[in-house]
Amino acid sequence: MLHKSDLIILDACRYDLFKSANILEGKLQRFHSRGSHTGEFIQQNFKNGSFRDVVYVSSNPNPASEADAEFAAVEEVWKTGWDDDLHTVPPKEMVDETIRAEERYPNKRLISHFLQPHYPWIGPKGQEFMSKNGYRSQNRDDHIWIQLENGKLTKEQIWEVYEENLRITLPYIRDLSDSLSGKTVITSDHGNAFGEWEVYGHPPGAYIDPLVQVPWLELPYDKRKKIRTTEEGVKFSDEQLPTEQLRDPGYVE
Repeated sequence: MLHKSDLIILDACRYDLFKSANILEGKLQRFHSRGSHTGEFIQQNFKNGSFRDVVYVSSNPNPASEADAEFAAVEEVWKTGWDDDLHTVPPKEMVDETIRAEERYPNKRLISHFLQPHYPWIGPKGQEFMSKNGYRSQNRDDHIWIQLENGKLTKEQIWEVYEENLRITLPYIRDLSDSLSGKTVITSDHGNAFGEWEVYGHPPGAYIDPLVQVPWLELPYDKRKKIRTTEEGVKFSDEQLPTEQLRDPGYVE
């Protein structure tokens, strides 16, 4: 997964969704993710590793409990940029924090991990959808994937707000990529399943195409950054993660 480029990670973005909604120029390919869940993705790509030429900027609290790896720096935006009304980190917060990270660390590769298009939905249709149907996971009756499996919701209803979440986010991704120097790649940690092979959502260990086929969009660039490695690395904080930031994206009940 780690190439000599900056990475922008869209959380839970299927390849086919990205292909249909993409507004950015570049070379788009299918890429095989090493996980069907964020925790698996983090473990398979970073566990116990040393990445002292990388700054990880994350809106997702999950890497904090799964990575156990060294980076040049770690910016945990879910601590400072969480929107209590939207129950997530808005994409603008991620753009601003990633740009600040590049200014502070001009000779490091960046990983900018957005939470969108993963729920909670931030668009107007998504907000209306959540007010009617809920969105949290862990075997709750209002969990959207359970409602889809039980026939209380349709794939079309969920896909509409899932797609909206991506379409709202892509202009921010474009703004961020325009601000970054060197080579930038847009990808995802995993996809979402809508009942294919009787799988719903993105459980770990479910290596089906809708979950492990993700976009890999290489954006045009003129030259690469000169990357330097720090002598000492830092890790994600090991403090206990707040329940709200884990519950709202659906990691705990």
